[in-house]
Amino acid sequence: MPSAFLKFFGRLFLRETSAKSGDREVYRTPPTSSVGRFIPLQLPLELWVEVLSFVSDRRTLVQLMLVNHAFHDITETLLYRTVVLKSHYTIPLLDRALKSSAKRAKFVHVLELTESTGYYPFQPTLSSLRYLTLIDYDYRDCVGQRTCDAVLTMCFPHLRGFTTNLPITSASYLDSFLTVHQKLDELDISRSQYLLEGTVGILELWTSLRSLRVLGYHSPFFSDSVRRRRTPTKVTHLYRPICTEPELSLISSLMPQLVSLRLGGRRGGWNTPWSLYDVAMNFPHLRFLQLDMLQGDTPTLSKTVIDWTLDRSQDIPPRPSSEPRMTVAWMYTRNPRCKEGSVGWADAWDKYLDAMALEVFRVWGDYVGQIKFRHTEIPLTSLTLQRSGRVSRSHVIDRRDDHWKRI
Repeated sequence: MPSAFLKFFGRLFLRETSAKSGDREVYRTPPTSSVGRFIPLQLPLELWVEVLSFVSDRRTLVQLMLVNHAFHDITETLLYRTVVLKSHYTIPLLDRALKSSAKRAKFVHVLELTESTGYYPFQPTLSSLRYLTLIDYDYRDCVGQRTCDAVLTMCFPHLRGFTTNLPITSASYLDSFLTVHQKLDELDISRSQYLLEGTVGILELWTSLRSLRVLGYHSPFFSDSVRRRRTPTKVTHLYRPICTEPELSLISSLMPQLVSLRLGGRRGGWNTPWSLYDVAMNFPHLRFLQLDMLQGDTPTLSKTVIDWTLDRSQDIPPRPSSEPRMTVAWMYTRNPRCKEGSVGWADAWDKYLDAMALEVFRVWGDYVGQIKFRHTEIPLTSLTLQRSGRVSRSHVIDRRDDHWKRI
């Protein structure tokens, strides 16, 4: 944020006086001269909150806190609204800041903690929390287990989303957590493992969480009771780390409203790969399809779910140009058994996936408008097919793996 921006606020928006306007407090800026007379500018506090909400740089917000008491209160609210901590060294600092001011805990709406080594500054005062994310890729089972179990015993009255990869000791903990958080619309426990007993079935999830919209879940998905009852669901974003062909067929019949679908690298019992036309017919509203795969020695594109090399039948009609096209994502993780790792190997992968993307555009350009892929340590590559037929490329350094939720 340019320093001129701060100087502008510092000179123009100092709190000089305050007045009551109905139930709202109005802050006046210092009067400015215009044609030999003073014109006072009055803005309600809510409008200042709206203006400053567009300031995304946290360092700028910290500097704005020093302008005056009014700006301090506004920017403090914005600073603590979304808290993202990526090091366990910063978590005690957050704990200290929350304990030093009781009102700060009520400002926190989004809390993301990673690499925490089992230490979390949770307090009952986080009463305004909407979205909670607990991710730790280097936890010890006992530490992560205690942490997750402790969180699952808590109650956050306004919680809307919960994401974790920490192990869950018992399904009863998760069941109790879901019972007291009936308004969840996002639940992602796709990478959590049950250590001791049972799982919470998908039928129980749908029954207890009728507002659920985003779901990531790894346990056995469909039981006979689900097949019989055909329980309706509002889920529009789904992530399945493990998925079989019969399961995906059942998903299409239960969730034709899906907008985003992510399928993990573990798939079994697949006999007949789908075409992109099959995907479009089974999920007519689908806008994002991500397939996770393992990266081996030789460049290849998994044909387990979709055979990308299938010729397009002449019976398949063209998709109307008025309908939005799909975004396809090919995401690779390194296979531990892979022996390669040279620059030439990575370059071969890059050229192969680029060529495959162009071929998919050539055959299915009326169904697919964008293809993204990532492998090894290169940035995310995005190819977009314009309606004119031109293909544009871009590279973005983005390591987040939750794009399927944001569609």
